[in-house]
Amino acid sequence: MQAGLPPGVTSADIADILSALGSEMNRVILTSHLQGIYSGILAVALWTIFTQKSRPVSHVVVAVIIIVYIMTLVSFSLNWSTVCSALVENGENILTQIMRFESPQRAVMAMTGAMGAIATILVDSTMEAFSKAMSYFMLSGNYACSETFRQTPTPNLVIDGIGPISLPLSTRDARLIISNASRAPYGHNQETIVNTNVRDTWEIDASRITLRPGWQAFIEGTVLPSVLQKLGMQVTAPRCELYKLLLYQEGSHFARHQDTARTPGMFATIVIILPSRYEGGEVEVSHAGSSRPLTFDFASQSQSSTTVLSWYSDVHHEIKRVTSGYRLALTYNVIRPPSRGAEPLPSPPDVLTIAVNNLRTILHRWAELPTNRRRTFFAYMLSHQYSINDLEDSGIQALKGGDKHKVGYARGIAEQLGYVLRLASIKYHELGAPGIGALADEVHRYKRRRGEDFEYASRRDDRLDDEVPEMDEVILTSMEVDNVVDLEGESVSEHFDMRAENLVPSRPSQGANPVQGMKPDETEYEGYMGNYGAELNYYYHRTVLIFVHDVPG
Repeated sequence: MQAGLPPGVTSADIADILSALGSEMNRVILTSHLQGIYSGILAVALWTIFTQKSRPVSHVVVAVIIIVYIMTLVSFSLNWSTVCSALVENGENILTQIMRFESPQRAVMAMTGAMGAIATILVDSTMEAFSKAMSYFMLSGNYACSETFRQTPTPNLVIDGIGPISLPLSTRDARLIISNASRAPYGHNQETIVNTNVRDTWEIDASRITLRPGWQAFIEGTVLPSVLQKLGMQVTAPRCELYKLLLYQEGSHFARHQDTARTPGMFATIVIILPSRYEGGEVEVSHAGSSRPLTFDFASQSQSSTTVLSWYSDVHHEIKRVTSGYRLALTYNVIRPPSRGAEPLPSPPDVLTIAVNNLRTILHRWAELPTNRRRTFFAYMLSHQYSINDLEDSGIQALKGGDKHKVGYARGIAEQLGYVLRLASIKYHELGAPGIGALADEVHRYKRRRGEDFEYASRRDDRLDDEVPEMDEVILTSMEVDNVVDLEGESVSEHFDMRAENLVPSRPSQGANPVQGMKPDETEYEGYMGNYGAELNYYYHRTVLIFVHDVPG
């Protein structure tokens, strides 16, 4: 017991005050670091600005800034030293000075604000560290892949109503296919429609297609294992199911879209471009809102080779216009068998031991924070999107690639520390204002309706009516949580009041904005009307892994 304590102070009072004192020490540390960083940045910035000139006053200003910077660090160092010296075993110290308040309760209340602020900073830093820790478990694999085969078994393609189709595809056979095919539709909201401005492709259903048995053996024995390895997916007994034959002619294309889950258990698509001569038709794929898509272009070797493309079913992809010739392709659904049983957790190799220990430390640190100073749950945003049927049918077994890899490690660690894990779908909404360019477009729309500015209208075509402007400023955000299931896929009735501070982005660089750099899944735009400004809505559909500690009951 330190000297100078007033009578009647209990051990609980001392513990509370020591806790408050520890928070004050942490405050000094954090403030010192922040002030030092700020001063350093300011000094470097001003140094860069002023040293470009030869005026003596510039050098004087820079010298003053550096001196102030040094004095600031010295001041905080002395402050920190003073706080540390307060923790002496005997004699006058900060603890005894605090206890001179009228009551210990007043002393504790005086420190509550600082404790709360520090706790918030610790929670935020823990969640940021968690995002970085999860990123260390990235599986070698990609969301899309390709491979070209110079030699493959002959498919012996036969189409009901036409007969055998020779390869490389001839112009005669291509025209026969078109005369016996249907326009390929696409899904829009809850409807399936045909619109050649969005999708201009001919299709024939798998029920009308016959292939030799050796071709299917090539698909299952060579193509499928290679695709799964490149996508980083480990699935027991997957299968490939022929879906459609697609023919692209000159002008054919398919705008950016996602594949729908055409059958239960589907998690990827395989497209096999059969030998056929064409130009254009590049395939552009992007994932999780990435602004840097992958582009696959095999037109130059299409006549003499067979090309395999594959991507996860939630990947956005676009088929660019075919500028000449014909592009013939078979599409397959990649399906995993139904399974409720939990697969064995992956055993981390030596190179991942540090990452595993780091994740364990972070989750333990978060669980040890006082219950009144940490959030009741946090949600980690997965890289892939999963439908409600995926989650309810298979739970954790529906996860793909890197998601399955990371969640496999996190599950074992989290459950050992008393966490309960949930999977859920969220809808993240941003309401904002468009940039100034949207106003210019509105003016041109107005002029076009009045019969003015024909030259501009002809240049821009009618695309203005379908374009959505970029969001310049986010005014309001909100989130909805739906379809909460446990890891086995069983629905649970738990309610989560999800807010931005509960959400941990899958990429640490995203910072406070969990959807930074992503493209919205849905957009709504209402232009300028009279005295009212334009309104722009972005909607992002994501899947999250929720970590809950101290679950009631």
